[in-house]
Amino acid sequence: MTLSASWKGALLGGANVLAVATCIAMRLAHGPRVIGDPEELGYVAPVRPDEAFVLVLMLGLGPGILAGVGLGKIASGVTAPAHVRLFVLALPALLMVLLLAGLTAQLRLIVPALVPTAIAVLALERWARPRPLVS
Repeated sequence: MTLSASWKGALLGGANVLAVATCIAMRLAHGPRVIGDPEELGYVAPVRPDEAFVLVLMLGLGPGILAGVGLGKIASGVTAPAHVRLFVLALPALLMVLLLAGLTAQLRLIVPALVPTAIAVLALERWARPRPLVS
């Protein structure tokens, strides 16, 4: 059984959210504990790494899987060279990370979220690459 590009994207989207949650929890475990801007958000209670892990999973798993399905469909439809396909897949994924970081005012958590997302995009481009038919 061969998985479609959409299923591959969904699997990598879920794995990416798990990796992002892990990276953010590790960042909080080894850095300042308070997240948020107190002037903009009022007092934000310190978030423990385990709480952040669960929160990212709860809020991100659905959108991450849906984004993966969408990127998988894009990956299956673009027949350009690998570097062009990579750019086409990376741009919306990385912009989504920047948008979510901006909306949640968590700019210092961009890098812990960008790294696994970039790796997931690389994996999706490679995994969903159309294979030539062998006769």
